[in-house]
Amino acid sequence: KRRFGTSMNHLHVGAETVLNVEDVIAIIPRETALASRDTRRALDDAIGGSRVVSASDEPQKSYLICLKNERLCVYSSPIASTTLQRRSEEEPIGLGIG
Repeated sequence: KRRFGTSMNHLHVGAETVLNVEDVIAIIPRETALASRDTRRALDDAIGGSRVVSASDEPQKSYLICLKNERLCVYSSPIASTTLQRRSEEEPIGLGIG
């Protein structure tokens, strides 16, 4: 079975953006992020600090909170959070060598 979105420990989050699964702390649906005052405040702080990276010009469906180089950053993605979550939990595709 071929899986799209993961390669070893990487997660494709839109366009040409690929993250290390181990860096991802949370995957949040856009509606949930905007409905929660605390989450919205954290996103606003990340946006103000230029720590939000848009994975695509398409409409955003989810946010990924990551810890990279000991700094929090946020990626916005046009891919649904449920799809990203499923992809992040899938076993990586091996080459069957060894």
